[in-house]
Amino acid sequence: MPLPKKGTPEYEAWRNSPAYEEWRKTTSQVVKDLWQDPNSKLRQARQSDEYREKHRQRMLKQWQEPNSKIRQVCQSEEFREKVRQAIKEAMQDPEVRARQSESVKQAWQNPEIREKYLSFLRDPEANKERRKRISEGMRKSSKRIGRPPKGGETECSG
Repeated sequence: MPLPKKGTPEYEAWRNSPAYEEWRKTTSQVVKDLWQDPNSKLRQARQSDEYREKHRQRMLKQWQEPNSKIRQVCQSEEFREKVRQAIKEAMQDPEVRARQSESVKQAWQNPEIREKYLSFLRDPEANKERRKRISEGMRKSSKRIGRPPKGGETECSG
C-alpha cells in the first residue's frame, strides 16, 4: 500500500491511526534487528568509510547552500538556546560529567591533540580574542547584577 502524500488530510489521518503506530513499531524493530546483526548489509554499509565520506559530503553541501532549512534552523537564536539548555541539563548528570572528564583525560594522552591544544593556548591572536570574550562576559554579568561596568557610568542601571 503506497503511503499518502505528506501534508494531505489522508496523511494526517494515517499518522493519527493505530496502523501508523503499528507500522512505526514494526519498522523500528526491523531496523534494530538489522543493525544488531553483525553480518547485516545495512550495518556494513553504514559503517563503511565510503558511506561516511558520502554522507559527510552530502551534509557539507547541504550546509553550504544558503537557503538550506537545516542551516537556517541551526543558526537561529532559539536553536542555540535549546542546545545551551540541553548541554547545561546534561552536565548536571554526574554520569555525563564523569564520561566527559574521562574522554578529556584520554584525549590528553594523545600527543597530537595535546600539542594542538597547547599551540592554541600559546597563540597570541587566540589569547587576545579569549580575553576580549571574557571581559565582554564580565561586562554583561555586571549589568545583570546591577553594578556599573569599569570606567562606565557611576550609577547602577539595575
